[in-house]
Amino acid sequence: MDEIERAFQKNVPEVPATVAANIRAQILRDTSAVRPMPPISRHALFFGGVFALLAVVWGATTGFRGFWVLSPAAALALISSLVVLAIWCGVSAARSMRPGAGNLYSWISTAMVLVVYETLVLVLFDDYSMQRFIHHGMACLTLGLACAATTAVPMLFIARRGFVVDPTRAGAVIGLMSGLTGLMALTLRCPLISVPHTGVWHAAVVPICAIAGALIGRFTLVFQRE
Repeated sequence: MDEIERAFQKNVPEVPATVAANIRAQILRDTSAVRPMPPISRHALFFGGVFALLAVVWGATTGFRGFWVLSPAAALALISSLVVLAIWCGVSAARSMRPGAGNLYSWISTAMVLVVYETLVLVLFDDYSMQRFIHHGMACLTLGLACAATTAVPMLFIARRGFVVDPTRAGAVIGLMSGLTGLMALTLRCPLISVPHTGVWHAAVVPICAIAGALIGRFTLVFQRE
């Protein structure tokens, strides 16, 4: 400690003005201005737009058969909850593009989505039939993942327009957002509303996409746009 104090007490020679000017000129010569990033709300709107567009497009392929079998209360509760969760994830994905925007609670968000959805399934549905559980379940899981994959491509492209500091967590958030798109599409198109089917196969899209997004984002979001 004494040595540190003595070092600070020593007189440090001043840097000549010409040397300081040369250093300043060199820094300015090697520094170029960058275009300021859009606000978080704009990128969140982009993510939300991709979510809404692709969920509706995939849901419309069967004429929204899943939507029509739901009661008005169930349809309102499920769709509004998924939209709110998508808004939350869209803001988190937008924040992942900006340094210093705060921590990304990607895995907490994934758990929250699952808890909310499973709770809604248990409260809203009373059918516990297991008819052709594997056959119908694998079909829905495949379709949900396909929808999520088509959603992840434009979302990753949007994310690369920013500066991602933590690619793994950012990828997990984007994967979660893509999984929510697949879950919304299945809600709109699948007429099977039994608790085992929706609680297992529909819900499985979310954690699978979050994990896949973390792995993919670790490699695809590292190289940033100049």
